[in-house]
Amino acid sequence: MTVAFAEHRRWPRNRHVREKALLYAGWLAHYAADLCQPLHTTVHHDGRALADLSTPHSGIHERVDALFERVAFDRASAVRGAAIRRFTDLQGSVLAELAASHSLVDRVYELEDALDPDVVGDPRVTAFTRERYRAAAGFVASLFWTAWQDSATVEIPSWLDRQGY
Repeated sequence: MTVAFAEHRRWPRNRHVREKALLYAGWLAHYAADLCQPLHTTVHHDGRALADLSTPHSGIHERVDALFERVAFDRASAVRGAAIRRFTDLQGSVLAELAASHSLVDRVYELEDALDPDVVGDPRVTAFTRERYRAAAGFVASLFWTAWQDSATVEIPSWLDRQGY
């Protein structure tokens, strides 16, 4: 993402450079937001893992993945004032977000009965969904901001020319 932003800084009108940056941004946003879903951080990703570490396929993973679509909450207010920062230690910041998300695995399982699509409006589920939405938005925005800031220091080699394509 950082290199794509560096190229965009140098060739802002180049459609291919812009499209590459958008493609990378989409990939980064997808996987960064996935990291904020606690069940993506554990072997207990779709039911408590069995002794052989296989999954029982309980369906909880799909129900948690669907929360952003299914649970009604004010998305604008959820992200208002979210901390967006430049990560000075990118790897450490990603690992910290991973640990924070992973720490919520037990909480997800405590909410399991309320995650049924027929159960609507449980305030615990709404609060959890809102908090994970805010975490994902802040994390993705911070990754983008870090890449943008760091892109200013990337030196594009003189032999690389994106002007003509």
